[in-house]
Amino acid sequence: KTDEDRANALALLQNFEMTVYQPDVPGAADFMRCLEATFSSRSMSKCRLHPRKTDRYNRFAGLEVIGHVLGLDFAGRLTETSLIEWWRSEKEAQPLGVTRSLFPVVTVGTWPAVPRPDPPATSSTVAPLIIGNLHDGQTPYKNAQRMLQAFPSGRLLTSQFYGHGLHPPDNVDEVVKRYEDEMRKGEMPTYDDEVAKLLCVKVALEYLKEGVLPRDYVCKARGPIETGPGTNLVRPRPSLQPVVGQLIV
Repeated sequence: KTDEDRANALALLQNFEMTVYQPDVPGAADFMRCLEATFSSRSMSKCRLHPRKTDRYNRFAGLEVIGHVLGLDFAGRLTETSLIEWWRSEKEAQPLGVTRSLFPVVTVGTWPAVPRPDPPATSSTVAPLIIGNLHDGQTPYKNAQRMLQAFPSGRLLTSQFYGHGLHPPDNVDEVVKRYEDEMRKGEMPTYDDEVAKLLCVKVALEYLKEGVLPRDYVCKARGPIETGPGTNLVRPRPSLQPVVGQLIV
């Protein structure tokens, strides 16, 4: 195999893992387009991730963080017998998911510390801004609702976007510039997911700056996101960029 073949194979594996593991837009159709283009034309132009010769496979970066956090949370952790029983059932019920969960489970179950789970936290006076995502496989929205019940003086910021965490736009300056240009020309401002993400982050940043809780707020996505075949549209991608630049006031 050439270096190019190895780079393509690694990029294809990473595209597959992002489809299976990442709590993002359900993207099986997106990955199948990538796979078809890769094998029919040897081009990965339709894939989310492109090959880079400097890449190295590192599936479980940060595994020690999972171990020392959850290892202290789970009282009575897995015994050797219970781990084997879990493996026998999960490899049949979740043949793909078990490839992600096996190593964290082993790490948590063997972490060399006595668990010290925190007691349930609740307060009628502490007033947090609670962020809940409707489409995040790692942090179910019901947990945000339960937290609001535990801290009734707080407020709930609900995100309609897919993925993990609060998503800023890819480029704040471009979003603001487009808005200012449209207002100057007397045109109806564009409302897309980039604008929606900026307005959502703005609510959180103003809270951090002023210390005043907003009203309960829903970060409204532009519309339904493609989750199946049938169009040539590229589905929106979660932003990994930091928030910088000017905000719409």
